[in-house]
Amino acid sequence: KNLELGNISFVRDDVFKIPLRPAQAVILNDFLHHLPSWDDQRRLLARACAALKPGGKLIVVDIARRPFYKFALAWLVDHTIYMGVRICYLRHERFVKFLELNGIGDVSMRPIDAGRPYSNVIYTGFKR
Repeated sequence: KNLELGNISFVRDDVFKIPLRPAQAVILNDFLHHLPSWDDQRRLLARACAALKPGGKLIVVDIARRPFYKFALAWLVDHTIYMGVRICYLRHERFVKFLELNGIGDVSMRPIDAGRPYSNVIYTGFKR
C-alpha cells in the first residue's frame, strides 16, 4: 500500500554506499549484528550519527546478550541460516559509549523480547 509519505524513504542497498542526507530520524532495525565486525558497526553508526540533525532521534533494534536462553536461540538461528558468515553481536557498554562519543545523548535501552523468541532490545537516543 502506498502511504504517500514524502519524507520517508526505504532503500535496499549496501549500507556503506547509501548516501545519507540530514535526517530527523535514523532507524537501524535488526541488522547491525549481521555486520562482520565492531569496526564495521562503528563505521555505519558514525555515519548515522553524523546524518542526524540536532534533536534528531536514533533508533536501533538488535539482539542483546540477555536473557541468555533467548540470545542462544538467536545465535543458533543466525549461525544456521548464515552458515560461515561472521555475526557480531553488540556489547551494551561499548555501544552506548560509542553513541555518546558521537553526539547521541539520553541513550536508553529497553528489552522488547516479551512474547518473542529472541533477545531483542531497542536503543533510542537524541542528537545533541
